[in-house]
Amino acid sequence: MNIALDAIFALGGFLILVATFTIGRMTAAKHDGAKIGVIDTTLSHMANDLKDIKATLKIHKDDYSALNAELIRLSTRLDAAFVRIDELKEKL
Repeated sequence: MNIALDAIFALGGFLILVATFTIGRMTAAKHDGAKIGVIDTTLSHMANDLKDIKATLKIHKDDYSALNAELIRLSTRLDAAFVRIDELKEKL
């Protein structure tokens, strides 16, 4: 009888051990899943922000190109104006 009682306690202890381990792994898996979800969400937001930055950069690049072209035109006109001023100085 004593051996049977020891075997029942040992089996009960083993079942509690297995149940505790299983519950612990399930809890850890849920926690890991939540962390992965947060990381995925953060990466998604970062990807969207990167798309916005690229679009803004393209707009600024186009603006810069237009300003650069205007600066070249103004520089050319300024050089031509200096040439005319020098010609007028020589005539006077």
